[in-house]
Amino acid sequence: MPFAAAPHSAAGPLAAVRPLTESTCAELHRLVALWARWYGLGRHGDVFCFDGGDLSWEAEDAVIKAGRDVFAGQPAEVEIRNEAWVHLWYEDKFKVACPPYESTEAAIDSFTATTCCPGVRVETDGRWRVYAPHGLSDVFNLVVRPNPVLAPRSVYEAKTAQWREQWPEFTVLERPAASITTISSVG
Repeated sequence: MPFAAAPHSAAGPLAAVRPLTESTCAELHRLVALWARWYGLGRHGDVFCFDGGDLSWEAEDAVIKAGRDVFAGQPAEVEIRNEAWVHLWYEDKFKVACPPYESTEAAIDSFTATTCCPGVRVETDGRWRVYAPHGLSDVFNLVVRPNPVLAPRSVYEAKTAQWREQWPEFTVLERPAASITTISSVG
């Protein structure tokens, strides 16, 4: 579940991926490995970038391929995604409208479970910044709490069913019966 948000770059998402090629890449993998060791979690990390300049499928594929090249040979699977594209496919996949995000953080705010919402970013000066809109308590206590902002009940239930099977030590909280809270413009 750990992930990193790539620095925003006016040069586009490929430029945002490139800074992750050296020490940042190694540190992301250390973070994923540490998480895996602490909790027996799979070796997987997500890297999110944000660039609304080119929303074509070809541009998304270029970012994904660049990410594969950057992280080739690493001990963890890392997926790169541009959060500026989510609104283009989300409704088709989940049957819930998703307005365009204005930032990576706005996308993180709507992730399925609050436990999935922490992120880290390497700033231009090399310092790490943690973004945790729901705090870190649930993450360290292995509590999966629903985030009612966007994802439908079916998505939360499918993900938590998989997580319960993989990690029975997680405490998975049920999603309330109330409808989801939609977002009109997140910033």
